[in-house]
Parts: sequence; C-alpha cells; structure tokens
Amino acid sequence: STGETEGWRDIESAPKDGTAVLLTALGGQIGVCVWIGRWLYHGMPATPADWWDEPSHWRPLPAPPSAMLSAAGER
Repeated sequence: STGETEGWRDIESAPKDGTAVLLTALGGQIGVCVWIGRWLYHGMPATPADWWDEPSHWRPLPAPPSAMLSAAGER
C-alpha cells in the first residue's frame, strides 16, 4: 500500500510490548501510542471514539536530531 511505501506498516505488525510507536488512524490522526492491553494515547484508549478512529498503521519513532544527542554527550 502507499502508506507502507512511506514507512508506515500495517497495524497488525505493531509491537505490543510497551514500545512507544507512531500510530495513524483511518481518520488521519497521528500520535505516539503504546500497547498496554490496548493502544493508549496520552494515557487514554486509542480506540474508536469522537477524537480517535481505528488505528490502521504504525511506524517506529524517529531518532532525535543529532544536535540533541551531541548536547547530551552521546555520539
């Protein structure tokens, strides 16, 4: 699918071990979520509701900018 060619992966392959990932939903919402028995977005269920549609795709979080890592003393 087009989403998968842009780095998005089907929701069925998302990690369910508490790893934070970016989720996108059928309504176009995007947010950092974790799976803890269900998808959570800022501690709230990321399930169909007035503010969030069914999650459809995910991708790993990007690495922080290299300037941030340098400031933190990491290379």
